[in-house]
Amino acid sequence: DLVSRPRAALEGDVRVGEAPVGVALVDHDTTLVIADSNRFASPGAGANLAVVTGASGGHLALAGYLRSGSFPRDMAVSPNGKALLVDNYGSGQVESVDVGELP
Repeated sequence: DLVSRPRAALEGDVRVGEAPVGVALVDHDTTLVIADSNRFASPGAGANLAVVTGASGGHLALAGYLRSGSFPRDMAVSPNGKALLVDNYGSGQVESVDVGELP
C-alpha cells in the first residue's frame, strides 16, 4: 500500500519512546519492536526498545518497554525468528533479545 496507495497505507499509530530510529517485525509478523534511541538526550527520557502488538491487523497497542544499551539503532531477526539482535551504537554493543520473552 505504501507504493500503490500511500494515502490509505496508514493502519494506525501508537506513541513510543524518544527519537525512534529502528524497527523490526517479529513473532510471525504480529509484533513490532522499535528502537527508541533518545539520540538528542531529552531530559527524563532514556534509550529502550518499545514493543507494539497488533502489527498484522487490528489496533496497535504499546505492550511495554525493554531496557537497551545506549542508542539502539539497527535490528535484525535471527533466521529461526527466536532472537532479535540489536546494535547499541552509543555503547558499542550488540544485544540479543529472546522474542519469546517480549511483553
